[in-house]
Amino acid sequence: MHLSDLFSFAEPLLPFVVWNVLATQELSLKLESFCFWVVGCLSYKGYYSEVDARAFAEQLKRQGLDVTVAGVPAYSTLGWTPDPLVNTFVYYPKGELARLIFHELAHQVLYIANDTAFNESFATAVEELGVEQWLRMQADDRVRSDYEIFDARRKRFQGMLYDTRAELNSLFDSDLPADEKRAGRDAIFAALQSRYDSVKQNEWEGYAGYDRFFKSEVNVPRLAGHGLYRQWVPALKVLFRQEGSDFKRFYSAAAALGKLDRSARQQRLTAMENPELSDAVLLPDFIVGQRSGGDDSDAIIQPRHLREIN
Repeated sequence: MHLSDLFSFAEPLLPFVVWNVLATQELSLKLESFCFWVVGCLSYKGYYSEVDARAFAEQLKRQGLDVTVAGVPAYSTLGWTPDPLVNTFVYYPKGELARLIFHELAHQVLYIANDTAFNESFATAVEELGVEQWLRMQADDRVRSDYEIFDARRKRFQGMLYDTRAELNSLFDSDLPADEKRAGRDAIFAALQSRYDSVKQNEWEGYAGYDRFFKSEVNVPRLAGHGLYRQWVPALKVLFRQEGSDFKRFYSAAAALGKLDRSARQQRLTAMENPELSDAVLLPDFIVGQRSGGDDSDAIIQPRHLREIN
């Protein structure tokens, strides 16, 4: 019996267990940071209460920020307490449920304070690499087939979001007046909606699994938030292959990256993803704890979170 079978009767009382507030300055894709004891600074602020999340979002809007409230079906306590198993996700199809669990458990393996993009990219890389092995070793043909269809649609949707972020980034970096940037931003979001509608009808035969995304706030912070989860995934998959596709070695290599100053870590990751840059002069390997200027020097690795996922 599978977890999803145990909870097949239990439709979620609420669609999400946590609500994250994300914010940017107007006409910017850079997310604002929210800082806490122990875990450092994050690119979002989470609430168990949707009411509280939306109240905080309104405060940020009054400060002139662009804001979104994004629901989350699962979360990790980073190993401080057992991660909750709640009915906001246990009814997922088996392959998707496995993928989500791998993602949340990955946060217990490695967490780097003050670098949300690295943490979420690491967890996304682990989820994708892990579910590939799970499907191959434990799933039956139907589960594999269902997941392939689901995953192809998700990648298609992610590609649309990636292209939209690239268009927004180019627009915001231009010398156009602010009013023209706002008009361009609105046109880009309208084009995203149009592309989605076309894909839904012409490629997915009406599959409406991503309609909920467009029924909520589709704005710059929401697009920036999606980018956090994929920024370094290609580079980390290169690292996985460099480590012989061995998860233990991969975890150790990722932890070694976490000990670097964030600027050095990002340049290393960029070089992994772009081999043509591998011979470039890299930034010095600032080890965590050495002052290198800015907030990067505050990044730490949490050794207690280095665990093996069995």
